[in-house]
Amino acid sequence: MTSLQKINTSEHSTGEIKHYYTRVFAKGLNQEGSIWYNSCNTCKSKVTIIDGIVQCTKCTNENVQCSLRYLIKLSVEDNSSTAIFTLFDNEAEQLIGMPVIELEKIKASKIEDYNNIIKNILEKEMTFLVKAQDKIYGSRTFRSLTVQSIKMDSNEVGELQHKKIKIEEV
Repeated sequence: MTSLQKINTSEHSTGEIKHYYTRVFAKGLNQEGSIWYNSCNTCKSKVTIIDGIVQCTKCTNENVQCSLRYLIKLSVEDNSSTAIFTLFDNEAEQLIGMPVIELEKIKASKIEDYNNIIKNILEKEMTFLVKAQDKIYGSRTFRSLTVQSIKMDSNEVGELQHKKIKIEEV
């Protein structure tokens, strides 16, 4: 297991991808909006819907087929540091425990139930396989930490070792 402090401060070249196992506590959602978005079924990019017309800027197509997709920014911490992990559809669904379309229906019909579902993912210790990559956005460089796999129980980590990914030991 690698500490968050070591993940946050390890040397990376821009664009270089490294993978780490880390055991952390989920502390909160770091969302400015929703935890899902409308995505293009072809490329998974965010789509815009204007006057009923669905447009994908990446595919540059109009009237594309789209569906909801999770995008969760999860604040985590261990005894060394804090970080924000990004979880996309499969890993977010595993964390939440249901498909995004079901959670959207719950939020629309009973906000208290939705809030309880979100609260239930917090303050739990979990092991994550995280992809770390330094990216340039404008004039600043930032470290992107994207969850590749989640294990709620430390005994499950052995199962992750069989993936063909080079795991960094820092």
